[in-house]
Amino acid sequence: MLRRPFFFKHESLAEAVRGFSILALHLLLLLFFCRTFVFQTLAVSSASMQDSLMVGDHVVVDMVRSRCGWNAIERLFLPTRPIIRGMIVVFHPPDSDERVFVKRVIGLPGDTIRMRAGRLNINGKPLRESYLACGIPQIAGNDDYACRVPPAHYFCLGDNRADSNDSRYWGFLPRRNIIGIPWRIYWSFRSTPETYACSGFAQHMQRFFDYVRGFLFRTRWKRTCRRVQLLTSKLQHGS
Repeated sequence: MLRRPFFFKHESLAEAVRGFSILALHLLLLLFFCRTFVFQTLAVSSASMQDSLMVGDHVVVDMVRSRCGWNAIERLFLPTRPIIRGMIVVFHPPDSDERVFVKRVIGLPGDTIRMRAGRLNINGKPLRESYLACGIPQIAGNDDYACRVPPAHYFCLGDNRADSNDSRYWGFLPRRNIIGIPWRIYWSFRSTPETYACSGFAQHMQRFFDYVRGFLFRTRWKRTCRRVQLLTSKLQHGS
């Protein structure tokens, strides 16, 4: 005699519905926990990190390894990752708890930063930034800038220096403001900053249907599953 599979063991439709409802509730709670404490997703809506991150890149943000305040037992099972120069981070800027930025860490606590004529010097040594798409760009706004990074803070810049709202304008980034570290691009959709400027329900629905219509031919397939931090090791001091 054939035995009924375990997932059809319920004797009535009501029991089956109840079982699947409990399972769905548990899955939703697990997703909510992971979404709150483990990872987030982020759609890049500006060109400030071009070409490392492009407008329309949708990335998974690792919130665990960048978290500060773990105790010894937590660090044993959930090892953290130190913030290093060249790392791309996601954070709340100091002047807002609602906005979310993504920039590259250039200055570490105690570093002396000097920018002049579009060139960066860290602690008196030139910095070679081979991840920049067009070499070293001219720095808009504060073209002659010098500062020293205070303890527990970082100096962050966008890769597209001529179009980036970064530490040159709002100051140093406190360590506690860092949300996480971008891990991988799970989808990249060819779009413009105006695509993500919508705020109402109708605009969100329009963007959704735009995704559906252009999914095959506007998706940047070569960027799918690309690791965000691959170019971190290419930032180094020049001779």
